[in-house]
Amino acid sequence: MAICASPRIALRFTAGAISAIWTIHAALAAPDQVSLSEQTIHWSTVKYATSEQNGFVNGSLDKNTIVDRKFKGRVLENRYLKVVLLPEFGGRILSIIYKPTGHEQLYRTEVGVPYGMGEGNFYYDWLMVYGGIFPTFPDAEHGRTWAKPWDFRVVKESADEVTVSMSLTDNFEYAAAPGKFRKGSSGIEATYFVTLKADRAAVDARLVLKNPSDKTIPYEYWTCTTLAPGSDPNNPRTTGGAEIIAPVAAYRTPAWSKNISEGDASAGAGTSRFEKLRHFRNWPTMGIAYAAPDMQGGNFWRDQPRQ
Repeated sequence: MAICASPRIALRFTAGAISAIWTIHAALAAPDQVSLSEQTIHWSTVKYATSEQNGFVNGSLDKNTIVDRKFKGRVLENRYLKVVLLPEFGGRILSIIYKPTGHEQLYRTEVGVPYGMGEGNFYYDWLMVYGGIFPTFPDAEHGRTWAKPWDFRVVKESADEVTVSMSLTDNFEYAAAPGKFRKGSSGIEATYFVTLKADRAAVDARLVLKNPSDKTIPYEYWTCTTLAPGSDPNNPRTTGGAEIIAPVAAYRTPAWSKNISEGDASAGAGTSRFEKLRHFRNWPTMGIAYAAPDMQGGNFWRDQPRQ
């Protein structure tokens, strides 16, 4: 899948790896080397509270009060890219800035607002969007690790390459989990490797899931990617000229978001051609488009742009 804007970006997704490759328009005079540093990250959210199990505390939401939350970020940087990682909140790649143009490539919310409380939609029975690229498992949708701290480790550090990892073991459970989710912990060990090399305008990511037991464990995994190529680092959101380039001939939308497909030509019963929605400017609101007709095949595409 690729979303193209200026500068041109191509993002490749495979079952166990994600790599993003930027086209270099001009060589820079700086020497080829990569560095690793720390950065304090500030993020504003409305006031709320969570329990020891990371469940939302009923009655704690105060949308009229904004609080500042601080995290320790890790920065991988060469002459082409500045990549900010946030292990403390979901083990995510929070920001990728293409230095020749100064453009941000990933989306972030300006103010975090919890939602979905008591609706039974997510494992923790609530959700709060931040942004970036991050792993979600072991349950459906956003799983139960999106707000957890992941352990950070330096795997390799030299002038030519820096590889780090963010890891987490699903050895915890949530007593108030909605009924449609599995109870208890899976024991799955997840390690998210991120590599930046000195001479490349690319950041490579690879996720490894390990089952430490001799039993088959049912689970669901997907990578949440919130893309905003070519955007202002101080206002990172997808530009109107962005285009989704994906091997999708037709798509369908769930009942609650059928309005987003209005205007696209029909591709059969309940499906539309991927002509209108591939352009971000044509999304009237947030929604979901599913590749059709085979949702269980080898390739699965789900697009959910946000303004």
